[in-house]
Amino acid sequence: MRDRIIHIIILMLAAAFSAHAQLGVKVGYTGSTHRLEVDGTVEKVHADGMTAGVTYDISLAKNLYLRPGLMYGFEWYSETSNQTTEYGGFSINEHFKEHSITIPLHLRYEIEIIPEILSCFVAAGPSIAIGIYSATDVSMFGTLDMNFKADNYNGDLEYTYFPYQQEIMDPVTEAIMDSNILHKRFDISIGGSAGFRIMKNIGMEIGYGYGLMNRFRNTHDHSYHRNVLRFTIGYSF
Repeated sequence: MRDRIIHIIILMLAAAFSAHAQLGVKVGYTGSTHRLEVDGTVEKVHADGMTAGVTYDISLAKNLYLRPGLMYGFEWYSETSNQTTEYGGFSINEHFKEHSITIPLHLRYEIEIIPEILSCFVAAGPSIAIGIYSATDVSMFGTLDMNFKADNYNGDLEYTYFPYQQEIMDPVTEAIMDSNILHKRFDISIGGSAGFRIMKNIGMEIGYGYGLMNRFRNTHDHSYHRNVLRFTIGYSF
């Protein structure tokens, strides 16, 4: 009897949520700032990206909603630099790409400005990011020709080289191995957003998430945080 009562309560809650819930889809642009600190040196790298996914607005009270979601993200950046050594100069081209799933759990408050036409809202809360794939690809040309690719999650390493100066091969290879610091697959961020909806269905939103976790693994002196600015357009059914 007790189990039946529990099941009935769960069904009633599910029915209530379904009756006061709204499914939506979103797609948009992301701009990330990757802040890396290695041996006291701080570097900030900008990455472009895109995001797409679904949201589910659950009504908690008048104008107040709980908004869980499931968002896919892809981001990338490229950098080119020139280096000079006693053996000559060479260019370094670095490419980074990452695929991830983000699960936001935000509270959203919406106010209707023009009935049935225009409303504005703000939202805030935590998000959990789960990495699917992340890789860094480096190519060097000049005194040293080398291609180097690392899986940032599991440490798989591939590289080929064609040295003009054999004496610089060993230190360069050692530097590459040392720089292969593994990344964590999970990240937690806190953030907020603001936007508006037209005709109750079409929405535009701008938001920001601040990364709380050090994304480097097994290191005490290095840190890596990611902050994300996003702009999305959505449709609520």
